[in-house]
Amino acid sequence: MSTLPRILHGLHEIAHEHDAFIVDQWGVLHDGHTLHPGARHALAHLRAHGPVALVSNTSSRLGPAQEVVRALGLQDDDYDAFFTAGELAASWLEGHIAAHGGRLSVLTLPHPQGAERLLGGLAVDLTDTVSDADVIAVMGITRRSPKLWDAPLQAAVDRGLPLLCANPDIRSLQPDGSYCWCPGAFAVRFAELGGTVHTFGKPRPDIYRAAHAALGHPARVAAFGDSLEHDIAGANGVGFTAVLVTRGIHGPDLGLAPTDAPLPGPTAALADRFGVKVDAALATFRW
Repeated sequence: MSTLPRILHGLHEIAHEHDAFIVDQWGVLHDGHTLHPGARHALAHLRAHGPVALVSNTSSRLGPAQEVVRALGLQDDDYDAFFTAGELAASWLEGHIAAHGGRLSVLTLPHPQGAERLLGGLAVDLTDTVSDADVIAVMGITRRSPKLWDAPLQAAVDRGLPLLCANPDIRSLQPDGSYCWCPGAFAVRFAELGGTVHTFGKPRPDIYRAAHAALGHPARVAAFGDSLEHDIAGANGVGFTAVLVTRGIHGPDLGLAPTDAPLPGPTAALADRFGVKVDAALATFRW
């Protein structure tokens, strides 16, 4: 078993040991519908110790992502920088468009709703058939298994189309305790079928490096997240202190209610299953 994590009762126990902070949004600050109690208060106190960057695996570009957190109750001055996987994916797609010398046709799976959050302003046209597509983009969430889309995914593989995954999350925990499949699950399935996937966001280092630069390249950084395979793995990969918030995606895996304090042994054992190291853990993002 990996080293047992330090169990925190609040962020005040660790804030003074760091110069800057990187914070995941979904699962840490909110559940997709409601801001978690104390989250905004905690951000304010963290910023008294150093700048804060929000780093999200959402497939939305920065503007739409900011609109979402504003609607949940966060203001632009509650953080110092914001980075999304969708923004990185859009930059790749712009390069792909330029390389092909014109507009591209994009098929979005599992559904086209909200495609403008990633594709708005880009030289692309939406299509609903694989035969007309130049790129497959996976975005949004669904309760249906990704395998139900095997037919269009296999057809895209057979045509040699690339799949753009702007959100590598596999599943998301809903407020009622159920799970939905995220774009990362479709990317995994596409790769299993033999396709080429272009993925952006955590745990890839690019988004952490961008946030680190925006924060002024501080020496001591704590990264907070609820996903072991994305947030914690990403923090491990760039050498940041990895802090797990257990009220998010892994709460049910650990048998915890949202405000239950995690235990060191089970947390370390679960981290071992994902091949990552948790430096510290706490139930919820509170000061």
